[in-house]
Amino acid sequence: MANSILGKGIGYLVQKQFLDWKRIEKIARQNGIYSAADVAKLIRKHSPIKRIGDVKMQWAKRIYTAQIKNPKSSFYEIVKNDLEKLQTILGKDPKHIHWGAEWEKVQLKKKIKVDRTAPMYSDLIEHHRKKYSDFMKKEKKLFLSWFEKNKKDDGWDYFVNFMHKALMNPGKNHTFKPPKK
Repeated sequence: MANSILGKGIGYLVQKQFLDWKRIEKIARQNGIYSAADVAKLIRKHSPIKRIGDVKMQWAKRIYTAQIKNPKSSFYEIVKNDLEKLQTILGKDPKHIHWGAEWEKVQLKKKIKVDRTAPMYSDLIEHHRKKYSDFMKKEKKLFLSWFEKNKKDDGWDYFVNFMHKALMNPGKNHTFKPPKK
C-alpha cells in the first residue's frame, strides 16, 4: 500500500508542481519575469501554435465545428454555406466571390455590377478543401488538443460575424459588442 501511495504521490506532486499557477508565478519570479505581460510575451514567443498562427487555427476550428454539428453534410456543403466568413477570417473580401452564371444573371437584372475577375466559388471551395486536408495531415494532433481547450471560446466567431456583416454592408453603422460571459 505504501508503494502505491508513494508512486502515486510523487507523480501527483510533480504534476501539481507544473499545473499550479501560483507555482508557475514563483518559477517566473525566480527566472526574472515579474509581470503577467512578460509571461504572456514569453508564451506567445514560444507557443506551439505560433508557427501555424491563430488565424489558421480559428479557420480550421470553424470548419471542424461545422463538421461536428452537421456530420451528414459534405465538406463542399459546409464550406459553401460558410465561404464568405471563411474568406473574412483569411483576410479576403467576402464580396469578391463569383457565385456562378445564374447568380450573375440575377445580379445583372438588379443592375448590380459583377466582377468577372473574382474567383469562382467552386475554386475557392476546392482551395479550402485542399488547405484543410493538408492542415489536418500535418497538424491534427496539435489542433485537436488546442480545439478541446478553445471550443467554448466564441469571441472569434462573434468578431468574424461582426466583420462579415460590416464588410457586406459598408456605409452602415456597426457597433462591436463583445459577447457576454
